[in-house]
Amino acid sequence: MVEDIGLHYETLPLGSDLDAESKILSIAFGSAPEKSREWIERSGRGLFRRVMSGAQVASVLILLPMGIYYGGRSVPMTGIAGVAVDPGFRGRGVARWMMTEALREIGRQGTALSGLYSAMHPLYRSVGFEQAGCRFRISVPLHLFPAGTRRFEELPSGSNEQVKECYQAWASRCDGHLDRGAYVWAHIENWRGTPMRGFVARDAHGRVEAYVYLHQSGSADPCQPPVVEVTDLGASTTGGLRSLMAFLGGFSSIAGKLTFFGGPSHPLLAMLDGRRYTMDLTDHWMLRVIDVRCALEQRGYARGLRGAARFELADPVFGDQGGPWTLEVEGGGGHVSRGGSGGARVTSRALAALYGGHLSARQLRLMGLIEGDDAQVDALDTVFPVGVSSMVDRF
Repeated sequence: MVEDIGLHYETLPLGSDLDAESKILSIAFGSAPEKSREWIERSGRGLFRRVMSGAQVASVLILLPMGIYYGGRSVPMTGIAGVAVDPGFRGRGVARWMMTEALREIGRQGTALSGLYSAMHPLYRSVGFEQAGCRFRISVPLHLFPAGTRRFEELPSGSNEQVKECYQAWASRCDGHLDRGAYVWAHIENWRGTPMRGFVARDAHGRVEAYVYLHQSGSADPCQPPVVEVTDLGASTTGGLRSLMAFLGGFSSIAGKLTFFGGPSHPLLAMLDGRRYTMDLTDHWMLRVIDVRCALEQRGYARGLRGAARFELADPVFGDQGGPWTLEVEGGGGHVSRGGSGGARVTSRALAALYGGHLSARQLRLMGLIEGDDAQVDALDTVFPVGVSSMVDRF
């Protein structure tokens, strides 16, 4: 329970001097206050929210408009980041109260989903978030990249508009990838102060069909070769992907390995000339279904899938979303209606994990997040098959 300390949730005012907000962020994330101030100004004050207790700033967070791909379709999502509470207000229920207010704001905007990277699972689970996918740091020896035709050119800085169409074609094939907003795109060319160099391959019509953003980092040990670090890569055609593989392999004369982010089913890994690569789990990201109808109808499903599932939802934040629902899937789309008896009882946490394909209904029943008989649970597993949802971007 939150203490009765007169909390008020608001957008960061344009006239704020940012002293309190910068201090709170710097303490939470271990950065200098001036770096936190730069973060606020660079991102835009209009994205930041704060909680006031009287004249004091108690906590802050940032809301990031974006989307996320499922079944080949982009579903509107608001990312949440920079969640920080002033030390004097910790342990008093402020963070949970702020998260609840933020979710209600997102709901009023009609956005289907919210997502975040969690530093405190109990907080986010208490308002309906659950793990929905993974982010791995993948390290590949460069000699494993197959040879082939390379036809890449360097992309001038600030020209990422040319690669966005290619990225969208790539990301739509990968459940869990972001439909990036401006905030995320800004980090592709410059990751935490490190400039990245962009390279593209074009088709016969001049359209970008493959691209990569990278930089080479030296080793503290002069006997160790440099590492090629990739912040983003993608391809929209088979030829583009093969050309990308050959282009990356061309760095093997100088560098020893290449690192990038993704998941176990990344197409690039399946095309290597060997299996001696490593994958380190860096994060699980969490998802929250805010608008059940929009979330289930705006995503895609397997085109050959035909089935229906009924469930009764328990939601700790959105009472109007609770109760019985029926999802019917056919031809790659879903239709949602209110009502329907005989469905499994599902928590909002379970729905998030099902939606992301991260856990099956049978696993969630074992965890105590779903209640139902085998037939009810199997119906959910039919329309929400378990897959490998992965994310490249950290926000």
